[in-house]
Parts: sequence; structure tokens; C-alpha cells
Amino acid sequence: MTFDLTDGINPVYAITSEELLEIFDRLPDMAKEALARSTHQPVSGDRTTLDAIGKHYGVSRERVRQVQVATQATFEKAVLQALGNYESLMIQNDTEYQVVDIEMLSEVISPDSAGAVIANQFLRLLGFAPLESAPLIWCREPERLLTAMQSLTLDGPVLRSEWDQRLADLGLSEELMMRVGVGPSVVVVGDYVIRADRERADRVTLILNDLGGEATTEQIIDLLPEEVSAHALSSYLSRYPQFARNNARRVWTFANSATLSKYPSALPAILDILESDGPLTRNQLMARVREVHPVTDWRVSQCLTDSKIGRMPDGRIWLVEYGAVRDVGVEPQQPETMTSVNNTIGVRITVDHDFLRGSGLNVQRWLSWKLGLTVVPSEMSFEPLDEIELVVTVRSIHAGSTISSLREVARRESLVAGCQVVILFRTDTRLWNYRHTCEQQDCPRRLSSAHPDS
Repeated sequence: MTFDLTDGINPVYAITSEELLEIFDRLPDMAKEALARSTHQPVSGDRTTLDAIGKHYGVSRERVRQVQVATQATFEKAVLQALGNYESLMIQNDTEYQVVDIEMLSEVISPDSAGAVIANQFLRLLGFAPLESAPLIWCREPERLLTAMQSLTLDGPVLRSEWDQRLADLGLSEELMMRVGVGPSVVVVGDYVIRADRERADRVTLILNDLGGEATTEQIIDLLPEEVSAHALSSYLSRYPQFARNNARRVWTFANSATLSKYPSALPAILDILESDGPLTRNQLMARVREVHPVTDWRVSQCLTDSKIGRMPDGRIWLVEYGAVRDVGVEPQQPETMTSVNNTIGVRITVDHDFLRGSGLNVQRWLSWKLGLTVVPSEMSFEPLDEIELVVTVRSIHAGSTISSLREVARRESLVAGCQVVILFRTDTRLWNYRHTCEQQDCPRRLSSAHPDS
């Protein structure tokens, strides 16, 4: 039997549950209990503490702790081998975030306590962590996911293509948003996405747009999906500053006489405005864009990193083809995992399943900024410094930076999930190399070597 980790929504990986149970069953009894204690799902009796397990097997609590650490490394190695055997069943999610219901996963693996233990260890191995607000929902980088979803805002109807672009820029999907249950609640109406908590107002905006910018109260009522009286609708619309009542003509209009956008996304609107209006200040451009296209300031700011847009000497925004210079922007905050010394930039990466599988790695925007990749998209490639035959590419994207596959590094070093490596980029020679930096005693690779029979 096979199963999806996402219960049919954007499947991430698939593997036979029998294989996982077989891996778990091969572990010694004390190792099973030591591994299970972190999930608070006892394999036998109520032994969930180091002391209780140690007393039962006649060993010290420290020995149980050592067995737990070693068993985790052994179990992870076995799971990785199983994943390799079933690589053809894996389906990579198109988004940067992958969501799993651990309770569902546990039940599919096994209805007894072994299912919860395996699910917990399996997800941690793949780099998942629980959401604080929904502990049964696990995902990669939960804080980053919540921040991205909470940054989504709507000021009114947005073209579906524009909304899809916003989600893509953040590495999100509608299915993922529904699964996690956070972020804005939206409704799809034809080619537009509108706010669920302002549905009537946004529907009226669409109606006015379809009718050329004005409509009678009766026309609006006829086109609304719910029943509402003329008095109630007039009272409702009068509370929204974007609508205005023309009493002489007995129609409702847009307060600023603007209609919805003819543009498929924000960038074409910005380019058209700059082409027709010439250099504009940031505030002028923001105001002009909102006149012709429903968009947030956040989205306009993203578009300003496009290679076609730059700044004039006086700071106004214009097109590069007319002499504007690309804006390098403000240096992002330097993360603790990155450093720069002379001509060398170091990036510390904790190995996870994506690293081992060969996926591109998402890292923070400071890396691409430091490399001078200040427009989106742009990239820089580095040749290997040693005998490893692997060209590594760093790419600037709206959501940050990406590093191309480092799977060959994992293969050469026999890395496992949890190991740490530092990737070194030489900016003067465009060369790169790496160092395996796990020196701590609980490094999974060190423990695997130290306890091969655990």
C-alpha cells in the first residue's frame, strides 16, 4: 500500500507503509522504547522516561539516552535507504512549503503506537516541524510559512493571474493555504479573487466595472448572488469610500471614476505608466498604479526589482532603456548562517531531505544581494575549486535566493540529515568549495560511525 504525505493535496512523497514498519520492527526492544519516548507514545506499558526504560532493562538513564541518539541515526539511515528504493514514487511539491497531517500519517502507517513513532521520526528526518498554532500540522520552515501567508493582503478585487503570481512569488499555493487554515480568506469570482469578509463590496466593484463604471441600485441587486433590499444596499455602499452616489442620475459610481485593470499583472501596468508618464517618485508611481490596476504597495515594490526598471540621479523611478540605473536596494539583514570575509562568502547549511535528494536549496536574500544579484531574476555560476565536477549556481528570486543542487556533496561525504556543511563562494575567481563542519558529539554521521550495531 502507498500513501501521500499530504492526503491528496499536493503530494510530496510516497513510500510503502510496510517498508517503514519493517524498518521499525528490526530495531531492538530497548531501542524502540528509547526512540518512542520523544513522541510520548510508549511501545510497552507507560515507560516514557529515560529512568523508567533504564530500570526496566537494568541500565543507566545515560545509556538509554545514548541508545536513543544512536538509534535515531540508524533509523534515519534506514529510512533514507528505503526512500532511495522507492524514488520513483516520490512526487516533489511545486511550492516551497509542504504540509503534512501527522495524525493522518500515523494512522496510515500503523494504528498502534509504532505508527506515531515512525511518523514523528520520518517527518523530522525530512526536515518538517509542527506549526505552533496547529501542532498536528507539520511543514518545512513553519515560521517562514506563517510569515509569508500573513503578508498576503487584498484591498479589493484582484485578477486571478495577479493573485496566482503573488502566491508563486511567496512559494505558496491555494491548496496549502486551505490546509494550514491561515492567511486571507478569499472567494474566486470569474477571473477575479475577492475578499470573503468584504465579499459584497468587492462584488459591487466587479459589477460597476462590467457595466462601464456605473449602475443603478436595481441593476446591482439583480446581479448580486444574495437577496438584499434597495435601502439596505444603499446604506451598505454609503459606508465604503470607494463608492459614490450620483443623485442626479440615480446611479452608483466609483468615487475616483476608476475601473478595474486591463492588465494581466502589476509589472505591465508599471512599465506602461513609466513609458507614458516619464520619471516618477515612488509615491507618484504607487498612486498612478492604483488608478489603473488593483495592487498592493508590497507587490509594486517587488516589481521595482525588475531588470527593466531603475532610478534617475534625483531618485525618481524610470526605465533603464531611457538611462535609469538599476536600483541595488538596501542591504538585507545578514543572517547568522552567512558570513563574508574579503572575497569569500560562507553559507552554513543544515542537511535535510531536499539537500540529499538533490533539490535546489532556498536561502535568505542576503546571499544574492552580497553577490550583486540585485535584480530579479539574475544568477551567478561558480566552478568547483577541487576535483568535484559540479558547477553551483546562485539565483536571485523574489522570495530570496536559491542554490542549485548539492547532492554530489552529500554523496561524496556520506552526509545524513542533520549534518552541517559550509559552502564557500569566492567572488573574485567565481570558484566554490565546501567543508563538512559537524564537530559536535551528536552529529548523526559521527553517531552512525560510532554505533554501527545500535
